[in-house]
Amino acid sequence: MIKSILKYCVYIVIIIGVIIYIWWVYQAATSIKIEDVMVTGFEPLSPFRYRVEVEVVFNNPTGTAIEAEFLIYQVYIYSYYIGEGFKPRLVIKPGMSSERFTYELDIRYLPWIMQRTIAEEGVINVTVTGWVTVPLKAFGIFTWREVRMPYKISRKVNVTEATRNALLTSLRGISPEEILSRMRDLESKISKLLEEISRLKGSLIDPKRIEDLEERVNTLRTDLDSLKSKMEQLIQMMNTLSSEIKGLEKTLARLEREVQEIREILGL
Repeated sequence: MIKSILKYCVYIVIIIGVIIYIWWVYQAATSIKIEDVMVTGFEPLSPFRYRVEVEVVFNNPTGTAIEAEFLIYQVYIYSYYIGEGFKPRLVIKPGMSSERFTYELDIRYLPWIMQRTIAEEGVINVTVTGWVTVPLKAFGIFTWREVRMPYKISRKVNVTEATRNALLTSLRGISPEEILSRMRDLESKISKLLEEISRLKGSLIDPKRIEDLEERVNTLRTDLDSLKSKMEQLIQMMNTLSSEIKGLEKTLARLEREVQEIREILGL
């Protein structure tokens, strides 16, 4: 009888210990805060390409280093989605610490109106948003929950004079055929990206994340197909207009010759 009671007491103590440990892990993870987010660098690599550097500052008051699974970041220019990336396996040290990441952007792939704005104003509005995921692990092995810490930073940065001049030159020389060629290039890159995502299926990465990526890329391809169709129609219309203009130019040339002949007859 006494042995049975002692056995149950041991079980109860173990259960209480597990509950206290899980509670401590949860409190430790949720006590970590993102104190600040800063765009610490905007380096020109060429007239059209820039490297953006972002620093995320953490405050870990627990006195224990906490491992974050990954840091996700998404980059926008004037609310236009540019791309994203992530940093895996971050160790958030006790006290104040920071993590930096960089992203390279090419402003040639921005919509025409945004390129025009940047060329005229010499300024880019960069927004970086994302989150840090901290897994809650039982005894450091089994993940039973995740804590997400979102962040966002927007900042206006100046482009170089070389960028403004290059954009103005590019915008003056842009043609529908060139746009269509760039669309075909995007189409090829999207197909390769979908193939890469397909190969990631069945890996250790969360399947929902893979499905979400695939859905977003397919949406991008649908939007691109729609734009491509509109551009092809526009090129066809412009070719038709070009033929009509050539016809008008020929008619005008004949009329000018007739007028000149009449002037010669009249001795004018």
